[in-house]
Amino acid sequence: MFKLKRYLMVFLCVLCLLNITACSKEGNQEENIDTNLYGNLEIKNDVGEVLITIDDIKAVEISTVVDENSNKEYYVGISFTDNGTTKFANITKENIGKSLSIYVDDELISQPMINSVIEGGYAQLTGYSNYEEAEKLMNAIKGSKDDKTTDEHISGVVKITENDGTILVESSQIEYASMETRSIGKGGSNVQVIVLYFTEDGTSIMESKTKKLIGEEINVVVYGELVHSVILDEAIKNGELIIDTIEDYGKMTEVWSEIQDGK
Repeated sequence: MFKLKRYLMVFLCVLCLLNITACSKEGNQEENIDTNLYGNLEIKNDVGEVLITIDDIKAVEISTVVDENSNKEYYVGISFTDNGTTKFANITKENIGKSLSIYVDDELISQPMINSVIEGGYAQLTGYSNYEEAEKLMNAIKGSKDDKTTDEHISGVVKITENDGTILVESSQIEYASMETRSIGKGGSNVQVIVLYFTEDGTSIMESKTKKLIGEEINVVVYGELVHSVILDEAIKNGELIIDTIEDYGKMTEVWSEIQDGK
């Protein structure tokens, strides 16, 4: 759909970084901001961990800049939510000197290098020489309500997050869920549990991320509802996570069915 752009993503608060005069929200904005976003946009780090999703974005627009030779260039501007702004500032702080990968509909469209902390809550995807190309990307990010319904069913059913809502993995990085009997705790009691088995990618991400979260809590969220929390005493290296604290067996069965339906 979209070819990988040779330009970097340009941020408002670093407008001198690439010496491009079009790094602000000044100029002609070709579209009104639309806050009803249903597309599939993800920003990942260099190990494939999803850091930003469409839920962190409140608006997308097209801006036009005319240079001194009367040449036009089009930019797809992204405005983050308040929570997304805070998350993105922290993400860029942690990834200075590294690249982030921007995906739309699971296709890589840009890999900007992060040179400083981005706190402005706004970003631009650059390098479009014609309006139609920029519009195509903007519409893909906006998506449609039907797209959102399908996407939520497939990949938004279950997420594993940090306490601040940062996503560690989601359904696309979970191979399958299984209801099993496991021996839990020092006493070795056999209990019914749900086991989430990660994909190879998910396993790598969980191990990498949870190494930094020892002593902190992570959460399993199903359809936006918190169903399980655990304080990590070690990194998750074996590619699985056990949900063993849902007291009501009926509720556990319901959650398991929802996770399976989402796969």
